[in-house]
Amino acid sequence: MTSFDSTRRGLGAMMALGLFASALPAAQAATMSLVAETDSAAQGGVVSYSLVADFGTILLGGAADVTWDSAVLEFKSFAFDAGFGVPPRDTTFDVTELQTPGLFSVGFGNFGGLTTTPGQTLGHLAFTVTAAQGATDIGIADSQKWGHFFDLNAQDVIVTYTGATATVIPSAVPLPGAVVLMLPALAGLGMHRRRRAA
Repeated sequence: MTSFDSTRRGLGAMMALGLFASALPAAQAATMSLVAETDSAAQGGVVSYSLVADFGTILLGGAADVTWDSAVLEFKSFAFDAGFGVPPRDTTFDVTELQTPGLFSVGFGNFGGLTTTPGQTLGHLAFTVTAAQGATDIGIADSQKWGHFFDLNAQDVIVTYTGATATVIPSAVPLPGAVVLMLPALAGLGMHRRRRAA
C-alpha cells in the first residue's frame, strides 16, 4: 500500500465520521436567566425577579443555584409560575431550598418529559433589602447539591445562565431636629436686623 492510498483511506474515514456526526442530533442552546421585575429598593423594600428559561429540548429535569450577598439581601420567597411546563411539571420533583442565607436552589422535572417555550417564565423570586446602601450581583448556575439539567434521554443539557443585579436606594438623610428648630430663629434674626438697619 502506498502512502497515497493510506492518506485516501484516512480521508475517507474522516468523511464518514463527519457524515455520521452530522446525522446526530445537535446540542440545543439552553438558557436560563433572571429578569428584573423590580431591581432596586430602599432598606426594608423588596426586589423581585422572574426566572425565565428556554431549554430547546424535552427535559427530564434538573436544578439551579441562585447566589447573592446576604449582607445586602435576605431571601423572601419563590413561587413556580402557574403556566410553567407542558405537560405540567411533576411537583414531587420540585426543589425549593434555602441552603444558606446567600444560596437558594430551585429544581423541577417530569419522568414523562417537560418542555419550555422560548422566554418561558418558570417562577418568581423575591428578596428583602437589608442593607442601607450598596448593590449585589445575583448569580445563577448548575446546582452543586441537586445536579444540573438532563434531557429526556438522560443526556446533559448545557445551560447558559444570566444573572441580575440588585441596587439599594439610599434613604434620604433627615435633618437633625436641632437644625429644624434653629431655622425659624435664624429667619427671625434676619428680619430683626433688617428693621434695625432701616
